[in-house]
Amino acid sequence: MDGKTYAIWALCAVLGYLLGSLNGAIIISRLIYRSDIRKHGSGNAGTTNMVRTYGWKRAVLVIALDMLKVLAAGLLAQAAAGRVGLLIGAAAAVVGHAYPVFFHFKGGKGVLSGAMLVLLIDVRAFVAVIAVFAIVLLVGRYVSLASMVAALSFPFAFAFWGARGPTEIVYASALALLIIYLHRENIKRLISGTEHRISFGRSKQNGGKS
Repeated sequence: MDGKTYAIWALCAVLGYLLGSLNGAIIISRLIYRSDIRKHGSGNAGTTNMVRTYGWKRAVLVIALDMLKVLAAGLLAQAAAGRVGLLIGAAAAVVGHAYPVFFHFKGGKGVLSGAMLVLLIDVRAFVAVIAVFAIVLLVGRYVSLASMVAALSFPFAFAFWGARGPTEIVYASALALLIIYLHRENIKRLISGTEHRISFGRSKQNGGKS
């Protein structure tokens, strides 16, 4: 490979990271509520905290923005550098979501953006990962635990569907470990028994109070 190829890959990474840094929860909370989602609830700039703090209507906007940014990063990178570009751009977007340069490197935990990455790579792996997430969530009612188990299932699903060699399995494993690392505080709360369980009943919006 020549220098031009590496330069294009680097460009894919930078573009993906910058797009990923457009954190939906922070942007929506600032635009609509003139506040920062990171000052409420768990302090995390992600969909779950958005639901608990502002309700599902606002969270849907966050979901749309966070999915679209990974989609854009992956497809633009793929157009520039094929499959390798897709893998680089989408992964960089997940990193940008977790460590956004525009918001002091304090973002979300990469669950939704990671799910969009899996969908871009292989639909069958995505369905398998979502199924794992749903089962663990229904049984345990911990979003964090379901997210981590789903992340752990990604390398296995990817190895079965879509992975082209051991390098891509290592790639999937690294992403899974990143998401688990981002949940380190949740792991502590799970161990201590203080982690919040999700309720499947009707909930009221709290108007931004935590």
